[in-house]
Amino acid sequence: MALKRINKELKDLSQDPPTTCSAGPIGEDLFHWQATIMGPKDSPYNGGVFFLSIHFPTDYPFKPPKITFTTKIYHPNINSNGSICLDILKDQWSPALTISKVLLSICSLLTDPNPDDPLVPEIAHIYKTDRHRYESIAKEWTQKYACNVQDKLTAILKATKAHARGLAFFVTIYKSLMLLQRQITSDGKNTDIHTFIAGCVGGWFVFGEKTSVNQQIVLYLFSRIAMGLVNTAMKAGNFNAPPNSFAMFAAICWGIVMVLFRRDKSMLQDSLKNSMTYLYEDSDHWYSLKTLLWHNK
Repeated sequence: MALKRINKELKDLSQDPPTTCSAGPIGEDLFHWQATIMGPKDSPYNGGVFFLSIHFPTDYPFKPPKITFTTKIYHPNINSNGSICLDILKDQWSPALTISKVLLSICSLLTDPNPDDPLVPEIAHIYKTDRHRYESIAKEWTQKYACNVQDKLTAILKATKAHARGLAFFVTIYKSLMLLQRQITSDGKNTDIHTFIAGCVGGWFVFGEKTSVNQQIVLYLFSRIAMGLVNTAMKAGNFNAPPNSFAMFAAICWGIVMVLFRRDKSMLQDSLKNSMTYLYEDSDHWYSLKTLLWHNK
C-alpha cells in the first residue's frame, strides 16, 4: 500500500511539479526522499534554497512522513535539528494529504510563522517583540547557509522539471501506441514487439535530442541493460563470473576512460569530460588555499 501511494505521488509530482518546491527519491530507496524549497519572496528567506529530508513510514499514508530541514534556518517553528512544528505532520495528519501539499504548507510556514506554538521559544519571543531583529537574523542565516547553492540549484530544478515533463511525454506516447497496437491485433493483446516499437518511438521523440540531460539518461539506461544481460547470462549458466569480477570491471572501465581523457577528450560525454577536467587538470593549479577556493567558488 505504501509503495503504491509513494509511486503515485512521485508520478503526480513529475507531471505537475510545484513552482517553488521539488522532491524525489534518493537513489533507489523510494521511502527516502530529498526535497528543496525556494525561500518565499515575501519572507526573510527570499533568495535561499533549503534542503529537506523526507522519510516515509511503512504504513504511509496512514501515518505522516518524517520531514526535517537539512539546511540551517532561523525560524520559531524549526529547531537546530531541522525538526518542524507543523500540525499536519502530527495530530492533524490525514491520508488525503500529499507531499506536494505538505511542502506548500511548509512554504506558508516560512512566510507566516506560528509564534504561539513554537519549537524554539527564544526565536518566537524575538519574533513577537522585535520583528525587525528577527527578520535581520533570518536574512543573515539565509545568506550564510542557503544562498551559496542557489544558482546551481536553480539550474538543477530547471533540468529536473524538463526531465519530469519528458518522462510524462514518454509515458503518454508509449501508452497511446500500446493501446493503438492492441486495438489492431486479432486477439487484442500486446506482444514484446509492440512494447519495443512503442519504446523506440517514445525514445526517439522524447530523448532523441542530444542534450547533456538526455545523454546521461540514455547512457544510464544502456549501462543497466548491459548489466542486466550479463546477469541473465550468468543465471542461465552460459558462463561463470570470475572472482572479483566487479572489481575487474571497475578497473578496466577506469583504465580505459583515463586513456581516452588523456588522448582524445572529445570521445567522452560532456558532463564526464567536464568533471574529469575539473579533477585532473584544474587541480594542478590548487597550489594554496587561495587558489583552491578560487577554483571551487
